[in-house]
Amino acid sequence: MAKIKIPLADPSWEYRSLRNEIDSAVKKVLEEGKFIMGPEVELFEKEASEYLGAKYAIGMSSGTDALLASLMAIGVKEGDEVITTSFSFIATASVIARVGAKPVFVDVEEDGFNMDPEGIKRAITKKTKAIIVVHIFGEPARIEEINKIAQNNGIKIIEDCAQAFGAKIGSKKVGTFGDIGCYSFFPAKPLGCAGDGGLVITNDENLATILRMMRVQGASGKNLHKFVGGNFRLDTIQAAILKVKLNHIDSWLEKRGILAGKYLEKLAPLEKSRKITLPKCRQETISSWAQFSILAKNRDKLKNYLLENGIGCEVYYPIPLFRQECMAHFYDKTYEKYERVEKVCREVLSIPVHQSISIEHIEKVSQRIIEFYE
Repeated sequence: MAKIKIPLADPSWEYRSLRNEIDSAVKKVLEEGKFIMGPEVELFEKEASEYLGAKYAIGMSSGTDALLASLMAIGVKEGDEVITTSFSFIATASVIARVGAKPVFVDVEEDGFNMDPEGIKRAITKKTKAIIVVHIFGEPARIEEINKIAQNNGIKIIEDCAQAFGAKIGSKKVGTFGDIGCYSFFPAKPLGCAGDGGLVITNDENLATILRMMRVQGASGKNLHKFVGGNFRLDTIQAAILKVKLNHIDSWLEKRGILAGKYLEKLAPLEKSRKITLPKCRQETISSWAQFSILAKNRDKLKNYLLENGIGCEVYYPIPLFRQECMAHFYDKTYEKYERVEKVCREVLSIPVHQSISIEHIEKVSQRIIEFYE
């Protein structure tokens, strides 16, 4: 296998480009010694809430824990059902099972990777307590339409924005449409830290209060535990790093958008000849382009060809969630009808689109893909 020259992600570039700022921020934390719930956590929460347009932001230990704490905060329990997409990282579904509820999966929409609102309508039962809406690959889901469905049925909405920090519908950022928005700061995300980290946002004061307790073992005060919570705290060092990077996120997202636009231009002839399908963005949305994901004929051969030519790429995700072994006991034969997600999992391939690469890199990746099909 050739050495990767154009990586799928390059978190170390962010450190190299911001070395002095990050070193200074981390040094300050180390010198102060307030490694758990230090002042940088609250400062980052304040700046993140202002950036995202939410009243409250609560730092979490990971995107997974952000989802888990959110389900706990709205009271999802054994016997409840939570509707979610069949196409996402396993954490989206596993957190539902961890609180004892049943994940109910729906197919993806006809022209994209996000969940189908019509499928949500069909999946609602008397046991439905919540919907986890994933903004997959950074492209906003049809959250406004899903909101109406939820409101008509008295159902809570949790937005899984793990890949969508800064993505927008109109002028409003995702995460602020539902009851709770959850983010991941895994290093390869559009806004990433130097380890694991996450965030929850909400405009509901009561939910914010509960979530703050949930992340510290359900404590309302020292040795006073109102809920069964968890250790879901965001480390001070990670908060300090995120605070530095947050100042640069808009320029990074703009760069990702420019690079994605070049892919759309260069690869359009392949879509016209039906060799690939390019990602679609609705006119009113702005994606964070966490990944640039295509549907490709002979996907696995294309993947190997790109890797052999030093181009990083990956399959997100090769198996629908309801076909994962750990979800087998929730399996329902009706899922076999979900042909859209089955096709997506057979053909999806993510190629590099991040702020550390150039237009020339995009042109090179595009040319290799064109050469493969020629």
